[in-house]
Amino acid sequence: MTSLDLSKKYLEWGKRNFSLNALDPSRHDFVYGDVFDWFKRFAKKGRRFDVIVLDPPTFSRSRISGAFQAEKDFGTLVTAALPLLRSGGVLFASTNAARLAPQAFVEAVSAAARAGGRRIQQSHYAPQPPDLPVSRKEPAYLKTIWVRMG
Repeated sequence: MTSLDLSKKYLEWGKRNFSLNALDPSRHDFVYGDVFDWFKRFAKKGRRFDVIVLDPPTFSRSRISGAFQAEKDFGTLVTAALPLLRSGGVLFASTNAARLAPQAFVEAVSAAARAGGRRIQQSHYAPQPPDLPVSRKEPAYLKTIWVRMG
């Protein structure tokens, strides 16, 4: 298993959570860096994954790739991940970008699959769960989709 993040703080948090859950963090790769750069490196090395989880921040900035905004760049992130996903593998994509409408989110993932020459075998969209209440002050923002790719 591999965790990749631009935040050393969150990678350390991940290691602590592994230990708290009786999982050995030394059996897991915690990679610090730019996701677009590392996806290229993984592809060059022939790394393939059965499951890829994409849960980027709504906004981030990297010295290598520049600014990432979920509203406009989520499809680009999916496109970069697809060469690393084995046929029949599962892509889980999640965002809490409030300004990214659910339909646009699903379409970004679907369009990236088409552009990458991948066929969606199954998909399941899940809106914000009931344990995250929705109100006028806090509208629904969480969106997730599970996609099995051919």
